[in-house]
Amino acid sequence: MGKNRFYVYLHRHPQSGEIVYVGKGTNGRAWDVTRSRAGNEGHLNWMKSLVDLGYIPCDWVTILYKELTEAEAFSKEKSYLHENGPLPFNRQCGESQHQSKLTNLEAKKLFRLSWSGEFKRDELAKLFGVCPSNVSMIKYKKQWKSVLRKETNENYEKYLQSLV
Repeated sequence: MGKNRFYVYLHRHPQSGEIVYVGKGTNGRAWDVTRSRAGNEGHLNWMKSLVDLGYIPCDWVTILYKELTEAEAFSKEKSYLHENGPLPFNRQCGESQHQSKLTNLEAKKLFRLSWSGEFKRDELAKLFGVCPSNVSMIKYKKQWKSVLRKETNENYEKYLQSLV
């Protein structure tokens, strides 16, 4: 195999259809239920519980893209998270590459506070444990789009009108 041996995959709950993880891998990584991804024991336990219920990995694995370089796979994985918001078993990078993850409720709260005028961007970043660029991405709905779809406020609406 050459350099284009990477793929991007989803883990989707076989009953509900909820997408719980997006990742990149080679060989059989997407189907491997013997090791956790990035130290995420919750994800590993989720997969093992599905096996205990009689499911097999092909019941929850979907390949989105294949025959990619590692850089292409990473880019597509990152884009998927930016477009679709946080997933239960994915982590978002925080300040200085420390791992931090916002819950859906935290992302909504950060969105509202970013438009309130009460806090500066750096203050919100520190408060929520994310980097300042993540605050901006949430404020302008460039990340967590599906979670923030129904979120709005007067200042955000004014901002949207200014773009027209």
